[in-house]
Amino acid sequence: MVELLSGQVDIVELGTPLILREGVSAIDSVKTRFPDQVVLADFKIMDAGAYEASIAFGAGADIVTVLGAAHDETISGTVREARKSGREVMVDLMAVRDKVTRSQEVQKIGADYVCVHTATDREGQNSLSDLGAIRETAPTARIAIAGGIGPDLVHACAPYVPEIVIVGSFITGHADPARAVQEIRARFNREPDTRAIGLS
Repeated sequence: MVELLSGQVDIVELGTPLILREGVSAIDSVKTRFPDQVVLADFKIMDAGAYEASIAFGAGADIVTVLGAAHDETISGTVREARKSGREVMVDLMAVRDKVTRSQEVQKIGADYVCVHTATDREGQNSLSDLGAIRETAPTARIAIAGGIGPDLVHACAPYVPEIVIVGSFITGHADPARAVQEIRARFNREPDTRAIGLS
């Protein structure tokens, strides 16, 4: 899939299930074959931030995720590790009750991105309202959105100008993944303002 869509997506996310099943060798494999490809490792770090981030970055990840529900010390440790090698940290706000407040807190800690993320278990839900609320209070925040993203939701979230839109099954399950990427890009009202399309 990465080979098929090389040059068409900006970021390749290696999801938590893949990393749990295959280990960090999956990161190394992608970076070896596609050294210029930005790789997001969805570690969902909850503990031992610096140590676990070092594992991701050591394998070649450019961005690693840490949960917003983690302690501030865990997030700051992840950020410190990222800064050592010029990498980035995305804080996943999944299951955080007050996403607006927490997004402000983690940005002060040094998070590069905050991600509003709908869990796959919550079928029929989406994070559009969370995206809007965070954007309203933080006009310059680098926000990502993930979970159940398809063309209609992409179109709806475009006015909030997310930095990254992470699309999974709509692309990977499509009969023509390249066409699916084109369809996603075409649905942005403000495409030039959205920085990256991520393949999950």
